[in-house]
Amino acid sequence: MLGNNQVSGVNPSHLMKLINLSTLDLSNNDLLNIPPELGLCTSLRCLSLEGNRFRTPRATIMAKGTDVVLEYLRSRIPT
Repeated sequence: MLGNNQVSGVNPSHLMKLINLSTLDLSNNDLLNIPPELGLCTSLRCLSLEGNRFRTPRATIMAKGTDVVLEYLRSRIPT
């Protein structure tokens, strides 16, 4: 639970090591972007990103829930 803490960045490689992480609350922080690699955190069942300043993923994708957001992020990983 990291909501409301002025978090300005996320390191997905550190989060992927937390294999039992099922909930990640990053709402109401200072995130300017969400790294696409966050989509590789497949153990996440609840991802809260509301209230940040990033533009992608858009609110329409966010409204569809965690699975759709993670899928969207995975699709944005450069190959």
